[in-house]
Amino acid sequence: MWSVDDDATLALMTRFIGLASSRWAGRALREAADYLRATTSDPALWAAFAVVGGLPVAMADAARPPTSTDGPIASVQRVVERARALQIAGQAGAALRLLQVARRSAANLNAGMHALQVREVLDQIGFWQLQDEFDRYAAFRWPTQTMVHSAEYEKAVQVRGRATAVLAERYAAFQTLGASEWTLAIALRRGQVWAVAADNFRHLPPPVEIGMRGEDLQDDYDASMADKAQQARTLAVQIWQAAVDEGSQHHPQSLWLTALRQVLLGACRSIPTRS
Repeated sequence: MWSVDDDATLALMTRFIGLASSRWAGRALREAADYLRATTSDPALWAAFAVVGGLPVAMADAARPPTSTDGPIASVQRVVERARALQIAGQAGAALRLLQVARRSAANLNAGMHALQVREVLDQIGFWQLQDEFDRYAAFRWPTQTMVHSAEYEKAVQVRGRATAVLAERYAAFQTLGASEWTLAIALRRGQVWAVAADNFRHLPPPVEIGMRGEDLQDDYDASMADKAQQARTLAVQIWQAAVDEGSQHHPQSLWLTALRQVLLGACRSIPTRS
């Protein structure tokens, strides 16, 4: 086992996926390796790859061979598109590996006059790198059967809170408002993390022992959950509002900005006022 070169891997994978749309995967990889081998005799640049199974149809449909007019940014962008096709086809692991190659390749580009384009590609990669993690997070549901002891409840709340904070921070690490249109997409997801948490807290069933110990304790529990839900929802609104303010200046025609405005309007309507 050895580390692969980012630029060589990008060139090989771009060639391979383009060829795989009209050839068996094994033959496509061999031809892609022959293409790269014609430019270098170092086997570490082309011999570290093997085909296991076949390519999903979605990936083959999205693939197209590179053309002579393609620049390095366009090549990285196509790799991102093919990784997204893998995600859609349910090949999350392969998609993440391809996105990691694309991220390293984009980060190593000599930005120069194309700094904003490189930043946009990096933001887009960051968005899709977290997509599967967000899907799993959003699909989480508390047990339908109520927990018996308050200690179980407290542990569940703490675990959910940590998961929310970690995922939100990972999105925040990719977000640089005003840099590119894809930062609006990242802001949308970052706010949705907190919005999902708010819904979870609002619908979290109370421990059985709370219901057995009287209405006062039940009222305290309901108030505590309402506060947690409102805090999470308010944080989501703040993130979305900041993104809308920035996006209105830098990307007024963006579809992501439209989505942010819609979700912000719905969120503001759903936040209850408490006396």
